Amino acid sequence: MKRIVSNTAIQHLRDITKDRSVFEDKEVDNAAIIDDTEEEIPLVDAKDLMRIIQLLPDGYKIIFNMYVFEEMSHREIANNLGISEGTSKSQLYRSKRFLRKEIEQFIHNNK
Repeated sequence: MKRIVSNTAIQHLRDITKDRSVFEDKEVDNAAIIDDTEEEIPLVDAKDLMRIIQLLPDGYKIIFNMYVFEEMSHREIANNLGISEGTSKSQLYRSKRFLRKEIEQFIHNNK
């Protein structure tokens, strides 16, 4: 059932992203992607984290959700969305950077 829902969602994303502009990719260097160290990010409530994830731009959110929640590889994401693996990697890198910034801002505003 999970796979059916996932495939249906992916097909819908393919349909609405025919022009690929949602992925606004200017691929980043592999060095920048490889340098994506797992820095410690302060903890936030799961409900707040989900709200922050919803703030991601569409291209970032699609890749982030497929990689993190669907546990798909960059190759699988690329094949499903018709993009390059590099685009998938750079979008994930940018989504993590965006989330880190938003979480830090959220924590600062809620002290």
